[in-house]
Amino acid sequence: MACMCALSNHPEGLRRTVRSVVLLGVLLGSVAVAWWLVRSRSGYQHRGADILAQIRSRGLDAFWKEEQAIEWFAIRSDKELIGWRAMARFRRPDKGFEGISIAFTPKGSIRSWEHWSLNADATENNYLAGPLLPGPAGLIPLPNTRIQLADGRILVQQRIKGRKYQSHVDVPDNYLPEGMLTLAASAVAREKTSATFQLVFNETPPRRQTTYLGLVEMEYAGQAASENNGGCRVTFRYSGRRELAFTYVLGADGRVLRVSHPKYDEAAVGQEEITKAFPNAPLHLKNLCKMRGMRLTEQVRKPREDTRSKNSLLNIL
Repeated sequence: MACMCALSNHPEGLRRTVRSVVLLGVLLGSVAVAWWLVRSRSGYQHRGADILAQIRSRGLDAFWKEEQAIEWFAIRSDKELIGWRAMARFRRPDKGFEGISIAFTPKGSIRSWEHWSLNADATENNYLAGPLLPGPAGLIPLPNTRIQLADGRILVQQRIKGRKYQSHVDVPDNYLPEGMLTLAASAVAREKTSATFQLVFNETPPRRQTTYLGLVEMEYAGQAASENNGGCRVTFRYSGRRELAFTYVLGADGRVLRVSHPKYDEAAVGQEEITKAFPNAPLHLKNLCKMRGMRLTEQVRKPREDTRSKNSLLNIL
């Protein structure tokens, strides 16, 4: 009773005591949350490193059986077909692989290409990418990002907003080489886990001479309700100087069935569906492969007669 009377006689002291206790609780709670986040992120990064180590120990040819694989995707915005994406992958004589990707929307801003190559255990990687520039004779593939992985180092050349950058950085254990995104997502889905990888963001400049590596967090998001063949979803969150989130829907064989971006969606389709709307799309892929020293062995059908295309190498759709 004497204690209560003493506190009641000093209301300001009581308020300060309560305030201090509350602030201490908030501080301890914040520290605990921060510790948990750091621990979780560290654990996810270790999981990413483990997944890459498993892939390397088996070799890429344990996952990619075909001599050549071609995939087509229809790009839609608000259910309207606005463009297409094509991806081709080739097996090399040295048991490595290389691939080409083109994404093109005739009236939109998605106009990009990339070419990657990997050795047999994905410890060496070369990558070249950039925009597709409309020109008087057609689309011109311009390089603005070059990445080389070799001897435990990442060497990067970038052109961003007209400025050139050269940088390098040591390879972290969870660095995801270009061309391996789908393999990593398939492993995350197969193990129903979460994992974090580091990679170069093409449009993010380095910090002085040190290459900036952003994070991509992959999380298994359950079965895909619309798929009857064991499809599942993997959610991606790119964390860096720009945040981006999207979702892959993978089939039971690990192939990408759909990709949901914030502003558009991509769905796997046959070549015939693409050529109905974009008759020259196969020739775009064939010509870019040829320019990069690769040859498609599958027959590419000639497009419908189009007087605009007779004299162009990569003509605009």
